[in-house]
Amino acid sequence: MANYIQIYPNDVTEIDMSHLIDELRLRVRTSVPPYDADSTDGISMWVKNCYRLRELILLGNPEKFLRWDVMLETMVVTNPHYMAVELNHLLAMPEWANRWKDAVREPHMGWPVPYNGYMESSGNLLHLAYHLSQFEQKTGRRIDEMEYIFEFGGGYGAMSHLCYALGFQGKYVIFDFPIFAALQTFYLKALGHKILDSVEEFKYAYEGILCLSEIEQIEEVLPTGNDIDPALMIATWSLSEVPFELRAQILENVDLFHAFLIAYQDIFEKRDNERFFKEWQESLLSFKSESWPIKHLPGNFYLMGSREG
Repeated sequence: MANYIQIYPNDVTEIDMSHLIDELRLRVRTSVPPYDADSTDGISMWVKNCYRLRELILLGNPEKFLRWDVMLETMVVTNPHYMAVELNHLLAMPEWANRWKDAVREPHMGWPVPYNGYMESSGNLLHLAYHLSQFEQKTGRRIDEMEYIFEFGGGYGAMSHLCYALGFQGKYVIFDFPIFAALQTFYLKALGHKILDSVEEFKYAYEGILCLSEIEQIEEVLPTGNDIDPALMIATWSLSEVPFELRAQILENVDLFHAFLIAYQDIFEKRDNERFFKEWQESLLSFKSESWPIKHLPGNFYLMGSREG
């Protein structure tokens, strides 16, 4: 008998979860393993997380993946004290009632931990909403005006889901480790999002999500850089946790975008991120950008920009 999950409290849509779980596990079993777990090139922590996630997908219950230790320890915000600051900011926004409130209503998928201060959502979804609200306020650009979004390091897919909930209707690329790409596909399919299965399909589509893990394919899915299709690059803490060579490879394409949203910590595995991003920001010629410390998250920073002209 098929196992079904009701996504929203008032939603009649039913998803065959047993099929999605089988699909997820098959993809994980047949995917190329991550780098050497003993790697010391700046991604060793995430390599170990990949192995742990693989174990849980194959042996655990993916319907409850948001309660897994590897998720809670790395990318899922639950009830930290600083969330009160972010929630109060969101509640005070002029468009909270008619735009953001519905967008942050938490799907049941994954068994998310509700935020104690606002039980209709999770700390994680509210945290992501705070990032996007900062972007819109600082740059004057709206998520629902974008036609293309590229996210480097997409967690389990929640940012992508939130962007669509805020009115985005274009094409969305998430680049991540293969196992996280598999989890993102699982999560977003369960929520009813359109998943594009290949680069070729992506090229001819007008909307949909492509979960990508082969760096050689990034060039094939980048925006054209024209003024007709506004494009956004998102990287919240992900770029600051990979080697300098890889971040440079990603950031060299920023001129193809109309705006970017980056968040980073000052130091990661002995790498001076504050210096790196300051120097990169100074090299930007086509963007009006701003960097500032996140006061309620000491040691962390935002860096956002919008193309001038």
